[in-house]
Amino acid sequence: MNQQITFREYKKEDNKFLEDIIRKTWKYDNYFSSKTAKRTAKVYLASCLLEKTFTQVALLNNEPVGIIMAKNNKSYKKSFKLKLNLIIKSVPILLCSDGRRSVKLYSKIDELDEDLLKNSRTEFDSEIVFFVLDKKCRSQGIGKELFNKARNYLENSGAKHFYLFTDTTCNFGFYEHLGLKRIGEKNFHFPNNESASFYIYEGNIG
Repeated sequence: MNQQITFREYKKEDNKFLEDIIRKTWKYDNYFSSKTAKRTAKVYLASCLLEKTFTQVALLNNEPVGIIMAKNNKSYKKSFKLKLNLIIKSVPILLCSDGRRSVKLYSKIDELDEDLLKNSRTEFDSEIVFFVLDKKCRSQGIGKELFNKARNYLENSGAKHFYLFTDTTCNFGFYEHLGLKRIGEKNFHFPNNESASFYIYEGNIG
């Protein structure tokens, strides 16, 4: 049976797939209860949706298998509706100690990312906000196609210089294969004594 790959913009119906793959990719269940892991994934997705100006979803036989979100700073305007969505998603996670522990952990990671960006001493006009692909679909050209669609969007909207954050829990070698340059690195230790390296990459358009 032939596999059909198609692409479209993000739809709300993609949320379950995205929340599940976020939860699995960053191993939320290793650190929190099942309920908190689900809620953390919802909050993370909501925060990404708030920051994007472009989305593209890859579908395999009409089922989502990956997504990329990008932001052109010049055209970005914070949506009240998406900001409210993030607040609504955040409230339940703040009502239990495990949830507050999750918020504290990922606030530290946000601070780490902010330090990476600040220490790069580089002016960027755009960002790859979020990029994830189901492991079963790697090495099929889907990830490259998604990335190219985001890159084309940034080029057509006048962007010249973008950045993205990634870490060793992800397939960061993919970005080097595409010619992006790693410009910063920081190590981080999780509460369960696992550790990871967090990176910032830059890319030029055109």
